[in-house]
Amino acid sequence: MNNLFSLHRFAILLRKDLMQALRNSSNTFLVLESLYVFVSLFSIFISYAMNPVERVSFFFFFFLLFVIMLPRLVYGNVNDKKGGIEYGMLPVSFVEKFISMILTVGVVMPALFVASVFVIDILLVLVSPSGSGAVGYIWDDIYGLDLNSVMTTVFSFFLVQTPFLLGNLYLKGHKVTKTSFILIALHLVLILILVQVGIRYAISIPYLVETEEQFLELANEQEGYMAWFVALYTYVTPCVLLLLSLLKIKRLQYK
Repeated sequence: MNNLFSLHRFAILLRKDLMQALRNSSNTFLVLESLYVFVSLFSIFISYAMNPVERVSFFFFFFLLFVIMLPRLVYGNVNDKKGGIEYGMLPVSFVEKFISMILTVGVVMPALFVASVFVIDILLVLVSPSGSGAVGYIWDDIYGLDLNSVMTTVFSFFLVQTPFLLGNLYLKGHKVTKTSFILIALHLVLILILVQVGIRYAISIPYLVETEEQFLELANEQEGYMAWFVALYTYVTPCVLLLLSLLKIKRLQYK
């Protein structure tokens, strides 16, 4: 068990990875947060009151960019022939590397980004003049938002990050761009398949349904299929991608 996981080794590795993450992603971190500040300051300049719903949209966009870029920023050289040697020869197990990677790019750094944006947003609300700039706090229910819904969306971005984590380990050069194009192509194929299935289903309805009870039964059956599809897409697929990432890190490990 000690060969796979040692708390002491893991703590040292996690500290190293976090320091590397802070160094490598600091510029992107500051640029994206500066853009968020600029949007609010610009609304002051044009005397426009930007409510929390509008600001959250910008926050989600900048946060999404940060999350999908993190794996490349922090671990972009782990599968390079030269740059990956140091990572492969670290005296830790592949399990420790995997857990540290997930915590670094999937938990700690995103949490720092979210916390800093929330602090910045509060300051923007406090300094904005009446009737312009940032108005209302993100968790103020009067604007139809609450902190729980915002954080639920933030947590769901970890699922979005998983293919970029895998792409960073397998692809070389322009990793984010290549992963994005692969995802777009896969989703286009999936959409075409769903459209074809939907067309065939619509054509077959008159032959399968004669009574209202049959229609309701068929609708419930299709709803069950859709629930399984959503679960497969939302939860099972990210788990498979994480497992493939773990196996790739194992192959990158030097004995």
